[in-house]
Amino acid sequence: MILAVVLLCGIALAVPLWALAVARLEDRRRMRALEERLARLEHQSAAEGAGLAAVPPPAATPPAPAPAPIPIATATPAAWPAPGAAAAVPPVARERSLEHLVGGIWLQNAGAVLLLLGSFFLILWGYTTGRFGPGVLVAAGVALGLALAWRGDRAARRLPAFGHALIGVGLGVIYLTFHLGHFTLHALGAGLAFALLALVSVGAVATGLRYRSEAVAALGVIGAFLPPILAAWIPLHGFDLAPAPRLAYLALVDAVVFVFAARAGWSRLALAALLLTTLTWSAAYPHLRWGWPEQAGLCALFAGLGLAVVPALARSRERVPGATLAVVMLAPLGFLAVSWPFLAYAAPLLAGALLLAMALAWLLAAMWVEPRRGDESLWRALTGASVLFVSAALERAVGLERTAMAWCLEALVLMALGLRGRPWLRACGHAVGIAGGLGLFFRLPMDRDWSNDMLPVLYPGGLTTIVCLAALIGIAVLLGRHRARLGETERVAARVWTAGANVLVIMWTALESGHVARALHGTGGRWAQLPDITALPPARQTIMLAAVLTSVAWLAQAAVLLALGWRQADAYLRWLGLVLFGVTVLKFLFFDLATVDVFWRFLVAIVVGAVLLAVSYLYQRRARARDTQDGTPPPAQEPPSQPGA
Repeated sequence: MILAVVLLCGIALAVPLWALAVARLEDRRRMRALEERLARLEHQSAAEGAGLAAVPPPAATPPAPAPAPIPIATATPAAWPAPGAAAAVPPVARERSLEHLVGGIWLQNAGAVLLLLGSFFLILWGYTTGRFGPGVLVAAGVALGLALAWRGDRAARRLPAFGHALIGVGLGVIYLTFHLGHFTLHALGAGLAFALLALVSVGAVATGLRYRSEAVAALGVIGAFLPPILAAWIPLHGFDLAPAPRLAYLALVDAVVFVFAARAGWSRLALAALLLTTLTWSAAYPHLRWGWPEQAGLCALFAGLGLAVVPALARSRERVPGATLAVVMLAPLGFLAVSWPFLAYAAPLLAGALLLAMALAWLLAAMWVEPRRGDESLWRALTGASVLFVSAALERAVGLERTAMAWCLEALVLMALGLRGRPWLRACGHAVGIAGGLGLFFRLPMDRDWSNDMLPVLYPGGLTTIVCLAALIGIAVLLGRHRARLGETERVAARVWTAGANVLVIMWTALESGHVARALHGTGGRWAQLPDITALPPARQTIMLAAVLTSVAWLAQAAVLLALGWRQADAYLRWLGLVLFGVTVLKFLFFDLATVDVFWRFLVAIVVGAVLLAVSYLYQRRARARDTQDGTPPPAQEPPSQPGA
């Protein structure tokens, strides 16, 4: 029980305290900047006044000899300040150091949340022990909350941060009291309870607006989410709500928070509400307990959370705050987190269609925003969310076995669209393509898609792999053809895609060589003959043939890379071919010689040696032809030495 409470407190404090701390730091940073600016202005004004006093009057008439001249030494240091003199002003004393931040702000926020937690358990203790009746507990909780809010209002006049924390705690206690009064104490009816909860939610955020303090509103939001989060870890009677009422409760709280957050510009408060909504639902329902109506409600809720800020941002020309962009981008992740139990058990095509509908909503929002804003920050956030939904929809629709193929094709489409002047789409294509390539990389060694009664290469899993490899090679070719339009980083990425695709081809050829060998010599292979008692065991023959076919396939791949490198004048492709030739030679020396019999040893050695000599001949011939075209004479051969010389 203690461990659960400690864990809960850590989770409940993480995001809201972060929001409070960031808000406080931002406010204090602005205040400190204003104080320093005021000090510089005062110093500059004083210096200008002293400088003006030191300037002599215009010499229109001869000066009178009677008055003694003013000593210049006292006025010289206060001459007109140089342009960089403001930087030499002693800075304002920085009282708000790290120690003050930890002791004055973080401890205040932690203490405020713990007071809310203690009030929650205090009401539960009074009810479970039977010492007080439900009505008395509700009245006492409301009185305590009002007293804390009143005291915070008084304290805010001298210590604004501390007073705002007390006001937020008081409002949170009132919220907890009404929540417990309905769900646990049963002292309030459903209609009255929800009306009071809505009133307190509105009052908390409105109070934050009045005091211009995001901390007050944030503590009210914590009070709204604290009971359902606690009930997920601690068995509390009366909190096991059905999905539909809990969804209505979350929608009510989020609607109030987002409306007032949009009015005040408190994007961090909206972000905290989004994260707490996701945590509340995921903790309450880790397994599937709802159907399509509740899932449709979740779609509407998270679409509202992610897209509610879009109309106001589309009309604004100011820079989009980072926390607002985080809300737009994290709403899809929150939706996937809370909906995954449902999507995992729903029909694959229906789940994919639902996710595609969400992707379409974000894509339409991106298309609507694009012509209305000069920068692409909001457009990028919306399109990135849409790509995430499409990737999840493909995973659900095609199944886990073909997900890598679907993601590689999606990456190819994104790359093709991104090369039309959309670097952000290319970045999304890189991310999706890496996910697809890694999926293929980890799936190939498992070899679960093929059995002895299937054709090598042309079985369903093999065709899927071929399509996936073709998509990855297509990405490398597209980036290679448009290297002149890419930045330095993407040029390097094009090389990485080329190398990665070739590594996957090497793995695939080795795998399919084994399939061909098993189909010919394996027990029960598709083309297996009747066993010959004088021949080697089938397992030994399979290993030898697989090794030989793999070496031949790697030689062919290396030759193709060299040919493409010569044709396209690309030294990188030629180096890849040379490296693959070297890997093949090492494989022959350290593996094939110890695996195959005498016949395959001399045959593979002759083939590999002949190919290497042919490549060497072509290299020397091309070098001689290039030197001839450049006018460089070929190296002269030394005459044969005479006997006895």
